[in-house]
Amino acid sequence: FKYGFAPVSKNNRYGIINTKLELILSCDYEYIEPISVKRFKFKKDDQWGVVDLRGNIIIDSKYKSISHEAETFIKVETSIQNGSCTEARYGLYNEDGILIIQELCQNILAVEYELQAFIIVTINGKQGVYDDKGSKIIPLIYDKIDLEEDYFTCHLLEHQSAYCSYQE
Repeated sequence: FKYGFAPVSKNNRYGIINTKLELILSCDYEYIEPISVKRFKFKKDDQWGVVDLRGNIIIDSKYKSISHEAETFIKVETSIQNGSCTEARYGLYNEDGILIIQELCQNILAVEYELQAFIIVTINGKQGVYDDKGSKIIPLIYDKIDLEEDYFTCHLLEHQSAYCSYQE
């Protein structure tokens, strides 16, 4: 059991039971599991979404993966085609299913300081910081951002070139 719930299977479909073994969500999903005390990630047509305790869809099933980030956010993964390569991109929703950060990020890291949550994002190789409502508080111009004890350290690295040698 996780958060007081567990997946249960019937005829290769999954639902959710509580600790009293009562069926909370019917076995209608390819897979389902709790990601918080009131949210469950589910798989439908090989894509992931999020439902609440009543089975109401909070986030549509259109993502490659879904995970819980810093107890207050839901991190989603999609992918884009870049030439012949497929690249992962991430976005962030709040628990109410409101998109906080668009699915454009190469990386997302939610960090907490005291009772405040911050989101360090990487887009096109540059990092910036957003608050828990999705407002930019540090612009996307830094090569690296760290949360120290009670402040952010923002690094601008000098341009570095890599040289390779080729020998036959």
